[in-house]
Amino acid sequence: MNILRHTLLGLTLLTASMTTCTSCDNDDVAGSHLFFQGNGQQSTNPFAGAPAQATSLVGVWEHLDNDGDKDYYQFNADGTGYEWEIDRYASQGYTPYKKPFQYVVQGQTIVFREADGDIDSDYYRFIDANTLIIDGDRYTRVGQAPDSKPQPTPQTKQTTVEEAARHIVGTWQHPDGDDTDYMQFNADGTGYEWDVPAYAPQGYTPYKKPFSYEVQQGRIIFTEYDGELDIDSFSILIDGRIMLDNNIYSRLN
Repeated sequence: MNILRHTLLGLTLLTASMTTCTSCDNDDVAGSHLFFQGNGQQSTNPFAGAPAQATSLVGVWEHLDNDGDKDYYQFNADGTGYEWEIDRYASQGYTPYKKPFQYVVQGQTIVFREADGDIDSDYYRFIDANTLIIDGDRYTRVGQAPDSKPQPTPQTKQTTVEEAARHIVGTWQHPDGDDTDYMQFNADGTGYEWDVPAYAPQGYTPYKKPFSYEVQQGRIIFTEYDGELDIDSFSILIDGRIMLDNNIYSRLN
């Protein structure tokens, strides 16, 4: 009887353990890379510095859904990419909206950062050079990414914090897929950010989100209107443009 009781207890504990592990979500792992330590130093972040990517991923991949729709991923060599879908009833010449993202590869996981900052991660593996499994779905290579050749690293110049703070004052724009992102830095340490969709009607007035900012060596600390902090890497390029969080902005004024 003791043996039977111990056996049943062991099976019960094993079942509970398996249930707990089954409830784990791989997506939660990626979010842990985004926290900042209390002293303002950034913790491990897969998107900090040069993007890490698997060159074998670079290209355009297609997945056929059970309902006849087609899903696509485009992985660029610079750690950026797009995802989109085409409905099976789409008319000839249909142009889909391509949703931009950044990505890094960590082992057998692709970590995605969407344009709105959301983080997601999916398991991937290759069947062969032209067949890829992402999150359980089979993708077939259908083309090369337009920028499949590695891009040169932008050349930056050394500046003091004071010089950087003076240089950044003004309005800047960055093309983001079909939209354009804008940043306005005022000399008093305040500013605004907004975006304008490519298909915005004439006379469109965007909502300008206010913030305050502080320039430090190699980064900018933003304080949003709701008090939330955000920290972006920052550098000034040789040609006068600026790079914020690996996105290059050109001066408007």
